[in-house]
Amino acid sequence: MLSSNKEEECRSMTYRRRNILYLIEKYLEENGFRSIANILQKEAKLLQDYEICDNVDLDSIYLEYLSYYKIKFGKYPQVIKKIKDPVKVTISNISKKTPPPSKKEETPQEPSSPELTDALRIIPVSHEHGDGFVKGAVRFAAIEGTIDRCDLFFLPEWRDIAESIQSTIVKKTFNVGWNDVCGNSKAVKILRESVEIPFKHPDLFTDVLKPWKSLLLHGPPGTGKTLLARITCSESLGHATFFNVSSSMVTSKWRGESEKIIKVLFQMASHYNPSIIFFDEIEGLTSKRDRISDHEASKRFKNEFLQHLDGLEETKGIFVLASTNLPWEIDAAFLRRFERKVLVQLPNVDERVKLFEKFLNDLLVKDKERLHIIAEKCEGFTGDEIRIVCKELGMKKINMVYNSPSKSASISYDDLLNLVETVEPTGGAQIEKFIEWSKKYEK
Repeated sequence: MLSSNKEEECRSMTYRRRNILYLIEKYLEENGFRSIANILQKEAKLLQDYEICDNVDLDSIYLEYLSYYKIKFGKYPQVIKKIKDPVKVTISNISKKTPPPSKKEETPQEPSSPELTDALRIIPVSHEHGDGFVKGAVRFAAIEGTIDRCDLFFLPEWRDIAESIQSTIVKKTFNVGWNDVCGNSKAVKILRESVEIPFKHPDLFTDVLKPWKSLLLHGPPGTGKTLLARITCSESLGHATFFNVSSSMVTSKWRGESEKIIKVLFQMASHYNPSIIFFDEIEGLTSKRDRISDHEASKRFKNEFLQHLDGLEETKGIFVLASTNLPWEIDAAFLRRFERKVLVQLPNVDERVKLFEKFLNDLLVKDKERLHIIAEKCEGFTGDEIRIVCKELGMKKINMVYNSPSKSASISYDDLLNLVETVEPTGGAQIEKFIEWSKKYEK
């Protein structure tokens, strides 16, 4: 009985060593070390009748080990370390002693190869609080050199992902503020509670009372969801790192690549905290998982995304802001993870008057009475549709000046009214569906 157990143990050990050798051989070939791979194949007598399965490689095994160690011990393992005093072994012929080189003859030294750990270094962002929000130049995070306290970026593939995510950090102000919003006071209130107050007065929050960590803006196209994101970015400059993430940035055609990208994104946001991650048109990434047409790779990505939004590891200092025109297409698990869901409404009459005054600028002499009459006829218009009407009126004046330079170009409120009557509003037909949906989730 004992002998059979020993034989089985030896057999399993042999299989394990053989599989490890095959994995090493494939890794060497994929990274360009073909001569070393051929030597290993001959020395280990590896047969060509076997090949590695498509879902197994050394990189994935290494990353799974890092994740397991992090969950179990709360930190990443130290796989290699630099030798402080390396011992150099030289073989010399005692009978034939070569004279030492003269001082004049300097032996050329080969350029030292970079250390394996010289992959990436993340310089933390300086979030210095001033008297108000910074509107000018701000020092942002930069990725360069070697990595600091983040073992996930050790491999070259992680470094490439981090460099691509680096490009999503917004480094400029859009010159807009909370005063530029017409209406939607509820959305503005929640955004300021989530972004402005925690950064300016962190002492108001405790371990029990924490600021909002996620917000979903939904509503018809053109109501100002992206404008609210721009204002949030401008108002948070100097206090937080703003990641503007698109669907194309976090999706890839390669197997397992999308999961790596979303993981690195949240790791970088955690390192640069406080951070804001903005997902525009998020329904493309968070659609329902029970659809028959949904691919296995898409389900794996969504599961990874859910883990980072609200998983075992708590994400501190990260605020997730998202916008969508199709909230009913989002999976229920993602909806649960958004703490607040706010409907971005259509402007009312008074707000439409303010929008006309803003977009018309100096095209017409301001007449609030006439503007109020026109605004009443714009029921169901979105803010963007009002902007387009005013732009069309401005282009009409430009064409008049261009075609008849000698004549004075003049436009009137009647021209504006005629343009308004030619526009078919899109928001009015959709807003009822959004209001009905929001009753289920909004507080």
